Order: sequence, then C-alpha cells, then structure tokens
Amino acid sequence: MRKFCLRGIFVFSVIFLISPAWAGYTVMRDTYGIPTIEADTEEELFEQFGYVTATDRLWQMEVNKRFGRGTLAEIFGPKLVPSDMQTRLMGYTEAEYQAMLEKVSPHVTMMIAAYFRGVNRRIDEVLNKPELFPMEYLALKIKPQHFTEIDFMAFFKALLRRFGMVGGGELKNFAANPDGKIRQKGRSGGIQ
Repeated sequence: MRKFCLRGIFVFSVIFLISPAWAGYTVMRDTYGIPTIEADTEEELFEQFGYVTATDRLWQMEVNKRFGRGTLAEIFGPKLVPSDMQTRLMGYTEAEYQAMLEKVSPHVTMMIAAYFRGVNRRIDEVLNKPELFPMEYLALKIKPQHFTEIDFMAFFKALLRRFGMVGGGELKNFAANPDGKIRQKGRSGGIQ
C-alpha cells in the first residue's frame, strides 16, 4: 500500500510540475486568432503576453527594435542610412538608457523583464525550429536576436520623438487651439 501511495504522489507531482494545465496561465484564441491570456500572477501574465506577441508579431518587433536602435539600413539597405543616422544622433547611449530604466518602478521593471522573457523564449523556439521562422527572416537571411529592456527603451523613445517632435504636428495644432476646445463647423459652414 505504501509503494502505491508513493508512486501515486510521484506521478501526481510529475504531472503537476510539467503539465501546462497546472502552469498558472492559459492562452486561448478566439475564432479570429485573437489571444486571451489568463494568469495567476502579473509576472506570468506579462511573460505569456511577450510570448504571444512574439509568436504573432516577431518580424514587426524586429523592425521596431531596429527603428529604435538606428539599424534599419543593416537589413533594408543604404537608403535608410540617413534615417538611422538621425535616430542615433537624437537617441541616447546605452548608459543613458540604462539610467532611465533604473528610475522605473520595481513593479514596471518586473513587467518589462517578464515580457521579454516571453519574447526571448519564443525566439529560442524559432532558432531551434527553423520551420517557425517568419518568412521575412528567411528572405533577408538573418536570424532574430534576443530582445533587451534597452531595446524597449530605444524604441519607446524613438516613437515619442517621431510623434512628439518630428511627426504629427501636435504642437502646431495645440498652438492654433491653446484652450483645448473642440471647434466644429456649424450650419453656416463657419467654425464655431
């Protein structure tokens, strides 16, 4: 009887430790492929979020990382050298990005780290199974590299620059409407 109980406990322990059903998270996709993630902890949630994002959008993430780092010309050719130069001139050094990350709250740092653990787990899978490579990597004959928190900061800052300085004319629009009131066309066609 004792042997049976010990075997039962051992089998149950193995199932519990390796079974995805007991992993603390589930990922479900609807009929359109849109994922829903449920997790026991925020850390598990963000790790799975990173994994799912990399599964669905690894190539887009690669382009965003290169946009933020100023390395698009390495894969798309010399026409993007001026864009890369601007990104690098207006960007920050590794040490400056690291200093920014150190000012982020521990809670947010945990979420970012968990997210990139998930992303990098997917990259490891892709590197181990070439049939999983997104076609763009195959066409350009490159392999994905692990993502870091610095890559995230570089992309985030480049995006802020694009829309805050270079991009959509937000400051010009604000100057034309400093009180923030929405102006609409009235019946006479004039602005109210």
